[in-house]
Amino acid sequence: MWTDARDYCRKYYTDLPMIENNEENDEVSAAIEATDPAWIGLYRVRWSWSDKSQSSFRFWRSGSPNNIGGNQFCMAENPLHEWDDDECNVEYPFICQQVTKLKTTLRMKIETDADFTDPATNTQILQQFHYVNLQLNWVDAQHYCREKYGDLATIQSMEDISRLNRPTLIDPWAWIGLRDDPKSWRESMGNDANSWRWSATGETSKTGYEAWQSDEPNNERAQHCVTMGPSGSWNDTICGVKNQFVCYTETNQTEKSYVFITTRLSWPDARDYCREHHTDLPMIENNEENVKVYKAKPYYALIWIGLYRVAWSWSDNSNSLFKNWGRGHPNNNEGDEFCTFENALHEWDDRSCWRRHTFICHQDPNVTMTMRMKIETDADMTDPATNTQILQQLTAKLTSQGWTDFKLQWKIQPRKQEKEKLTE
Repeated sequence: MWTDARDYCRKYYTDLPMIENNEENDEVSAAIEATDPAWIGLYRVRWSWSDKSQSSFRFWRSGSPNNIGGNQFCMAENPLHEWDDDECNVEYPFICQQVTKLKTTLRMKIETDADFTDPATNTQILQQFHYVNLQLNWVDAQHYCREKYGDLATIQSMEDISRLNRPTLIDPWAWIGLRDDPKSWRESMGNDANSWRWSATGETSKTGYEAWQSDEPNNERAQHCVTMGPSGSWNDTICGVKNQFVCYTETNQTEKSYVFITTRLSWPDARDYCREHHTDLPMIENNEENVKVYKAKPYYALIWIGLYRVAWSWSDNSNSLFKNWGRGHPNNNEGDEFCTFENALHEWDDRSCWRRHTFICHQDPNVTMTMRMKIETDADMTDPATNTQILQQLTAKLTSQGWTDFKLQWKIQPRKQEKEKLTE
């Protein structure tokens, strides 16, 4: 059986085969005797709930599910609450569920010596910048900042720049936390903030398939978009260059058609054209798709495909739309300029990471906050389980908004005693 085969492979090898492209399928096929079928690693967990969640709990009646007629893909319960599969177009009464929502009103008390009548306080309390008058390479500067403060500086706005109080330094240049780590895009397709992504999904490659030409990608002169050349191989290219392109239209979840567009546009304009008139620029996850895109164009044509990346992420792995590059930068002039420093005017330039410069650290101060909460709910607030659930929900909400290194706990004031007697 399939599970026994899987367990055997995991014990003596790695696993049953995972096949993500035509080449891998051919390799697996070559290992199988022509007359015998063989298990591969593909499977699915049947039956998910309407809200897309899954559960191992089942309460099937005897002999179910059985998919009689080959079209029973929905579930009903009988008077004994036993489950049976049935056709989804059958009309039955049905059961709804409602999740009780908590409505909260938060009052915040911040315990701090800061002067909250000062308009700059709310900004300053979030982040402090520190210039360090030592000359280190970018990696050593990052390590120093993480040891002494928090991290190399993350600068998110002109307001942050206005708070940079630059002292006299032994070096006119100072590292900041912005970097375009080549490990995330040159050595593989990557899965980081600055790795290659497909326009159609905005996500990194699911298969890791790539068809780069020799010595590509190289990011020469800041090349963050990708073309397919006459040989069908890929090259990173400056996104503003005007090229012809191919669009694809998704007719269903498994079929795509491709069309060659002769108009020459920049990569962003080509993407917008494809989204308006078709589906998007091509997303290529295996060799078969690469061949289809190649055959959709004249062999000699250089075309845009849907691969791009958002270069430059901060030392803490965050991204920001804000940039303050000096004129003509970044340009990767030396071919290995993957780190960023600022000049005396706070303008940014890309630079080789091994060079030694002064640097800026940032520090996030610790702030103690007491939240006074008014909770409107039918839940029993004297139940410890309810209090724990509310703390878990608040923790998840704050984490999703970027909060780190915080701890929540209840401090419940005793209720005022109700009068037991009427005033005589």
